[in-house]
Amino acid sequence: KEAWNFILSGGALFNHLDYSFTADNEDGSFKFGKGQPGGGGKTIRNQFRILAEFMKSINFTGMKPVTRDIVKIDGNEDASLYGLAEEGRSYALCLSRKDAAPAASVIGILLPAGSFKISYTDTKTGSETLANIDDHQGGWKQIKTPVYSEDIALKIVRSPK
Repeated sequence: KEAWNFILSGGALFNHLDYSFTADNEDGSFKFGKGQPGGGGKTIRNQFRILAEFMKSINFTGMKPVTRDIVKIDGNEDASLYGLAEEGRSYALCLSRKDAAPAASVIGILLPAGSFKISYTDTKTGSETLANIDDHQGGWKQIKTPVYSEDIALKIVRSPK
């Protein structure tokens, strides 16, 4: 969660040490005991892969961190929103909730007139759900996410004319 939020806030590098690699466990299979400091393992490495693939799918070098002037959470106050935008063209966002109970969120986004493709990414499994915004007249648009637990990423890209 911290890596998604940091990178989609405009951070350039997220360094996470994986303590599951040891001299006796060169394959990253070390099992952590209860209360032992450190972290890592196959699960988190897979989640970092999902983040890397998401970032490779966008032109993040031309994007800037989003502000509440263009994207906001409508309703669900326990959620945080981080993201990058190339205003009018593409948006990469991550919604994080403190509550792990499955629920949907509603965001408001200021979009120009046109059509857009939305891709929701489950940050734990990498599965995607697709949606469209057709013939938006311009201005604020409410978008309801699929139900998710803890966090979800979404990509909004303007469709070619």
